[in-house]
Amino acid sequence: MFFVLACSSDCFLKITYTNGQENDNKRMEKFFAFFWGSFLKYKIIEVFVNGKCFNYVTIGQYCVYTSQCQGGSICTNNYCACPVGTVVDGSNCTEVGKCWSHQILIDKICYDKANVGQFCKYDQQCQGGSSCISMLCTCPFGTIIRNNSTIGQTCLYDEQCESGSTCTSGFCACPSGTTYLNNWCVGSGHCRPDQVYVRGLCYDKVDFGEFCYLNEQCSKNASCITNRCQCPKGMVITNGLCAMNSQCYEYQVSVNGICMDSVSIGMKCAADSQCIGQFSSLVFNSHILSRFPKYTNYTDGDCQTLVPIGQYCSYSSQCMGFSACIRSICECPAGFEQFNDVCRKRS
Repeated sequence: MFFVLACSSDCFLKITYTNGQENDNKRMEKFFAFFWGSFLKYKIIEVFVNGKCFNYVTIGQYCVYTSQCQGGSICTNNYCACPVGTVVDGSNCTEVGKCWSHQILIDKICYDKANVGQFCKYDQQCQGGSSCISMLCTCPFGTIIRNNSTIGQTCLYDEQCESGSTCTSGFCACPSGTTYLNNWCVGSGHCRPDQVYVRGLCYDKVDFGEFCYLNEQCSKNASCITNRCQCPKGMVITNGLCAMNSQCYEYQVSVNGICMDSVSIGMKCAADSQCIGQFSSLVFNSHILSRFPKYTNYTDGDCQTLVPIGQYCSYSSQCMGFSACIRSICECPAGFEQFNDVCRKRS
């Protein structure tokens, strides 16, 4: 390892390295920062990487190399961000406190999670949408306890019953005139506007790529193939609808007669039909619960930063360009190769 202290007309008091090891560069920066800061009152403002000078930047600012990032952050998607397992604490990244699964971290202290009626100190402890009122987890005004009872289980109120059932004689049951089908009470006559009536039963209408039972549920000229609304063989998505194949490759879609690559979340696109996967919101029972920050994906209950091919990852769902998280790096799977930041099948 050979380090050089460089002072030139282009870069002002920075540390360089000769073998590309950025971690060692960090240690040397601390030494020289102390030495020069104490005796010459200079401040290191740039770093020398691969023959060029780059400014030091703080968390959240644009970067090219991790060696630019301060406060223990790393360069991810060209922005300094805290590594997995750490959070922003002022201008530094600090490790997230580790609590048991039945606990929650509040002000760096682990507190037990609490259900309705149990002791609490903070609202964050309270589960099921309750709040900490008079040191007890309590349902907010105008709400009641919902035990999420399924059909056949005991209940007190209709609001407790799931799958469209109601509380009848102390038990959740399908209302009169409906039938229990595929975990839901469906009617045999009139259907909701977001449903379709097929052979005496109501089924939810679904968009392209979503789960289905019947062709009639699918829109945009799609068919229910292997329980997903898809374009039939010989057809491709064109301007949001299934249309005859316009000689595009299997990894492309036709947009106004032009073949464009399908792209994963976080990548550049010109039309909605190019985008594979819709992760901008979490949908539950046809309701949008929350939207995620830009350039993130929802994995294991958390928003994870999207990662381009060749950079550090924790989950394959973070990896862009149809790559996968292999040995903590986004790489093209076996049988695929990188082309224009996208993994394509080898010909």
